[in-house]
Amino acid sequence: MPFQIDVCLFLIWLALALVLFVRKITVYQGFIQYIKAGSNEISDIKILNLLSDCEEKLNISTRVELSCNPLIAFPMLIGFVRPRIVLPARELEDKALSYIFLHELAHYKQKDMFYKWLIQIVVCVHWFNPLVYLLEKEVNRSCELSCDEKVISICDERAKREYGDTLISFLKSNNLYKSSFASVTLSEGAEQLKERLGAIMKFRKQSKAMIAVTGIFTVAVCVCFFVTGAYASPSVTHDRKTWKDSEILNEIVTDLRVKSLYH
Repeated sequence: MPFQIDVCLFLIWLALALVLFVRKITVYQGFIQYIKAGSNEISDIKILNLLSDCEEKLNISTRVELSCNPLIAFPMLIGFVRPRIVLPARELEDKALSYIFLHELAHYKQKDMFYKWLIQIVVCVHWFNPLVYLLEKEVNRSCELSCDEKVISICDERAKREYGDTLISFLKSNNLYKSSFASVTLSEGAEQLKERLGAIMKFRKQSKAMIAVTGIFTVAVCVCFFVTGAYASPSVTHDRKTWKDSEILNEIVTDLRVKSLYH
């Protein structure tokens, strides 16, 4: 009898793990097709030169494609083999475009897509462990903070405010944007943005050794979760309310104006 119970538990675990993995792949492929179907290639020489300058700053030799999509509210990077930056259909100043390009290119250079898919596999394998969902959140948070640091590390002090203003402008757009596919994108709320702005203001350049140690630690934690775990009930997440994001956004803007965080 104990053997049969073990077999049943194993089959339940395996079935749910496979279902979760197939669902994630299906949702991702559908999302990518949806984005590509509504995208138009950007042929503006000025914008393409701006992208090339940003690639040069980050020592990226791979050609990154650039397109525009009126169905999205914020920029994103898609594609593993053929990376593509997709911009929303809105007027953007050259400085804002530079920060956007640098941020998305930093994601590509640091192979964040690989880490995010690695953690998704870990989530599928350890769907029963609530700690793995905290790990997923932490990996996503670390990727964004790391990209922010990469951008401001090659910019002057004054650029911190401009970069922060760019982030805030897209949060405002995200609050006003309603879409059925927004929930499957990597958009974030005001609470995360507030943390990122605080980190930007306190940023100090790290040594290459410290960055390497951080990366190794992240991979090690993912591997540990992949090969080990404990039975537990899956965690339940709740969607954030729009009014809460708006409230935190107002708090961010007030902090920037009253407390002069950029000085």
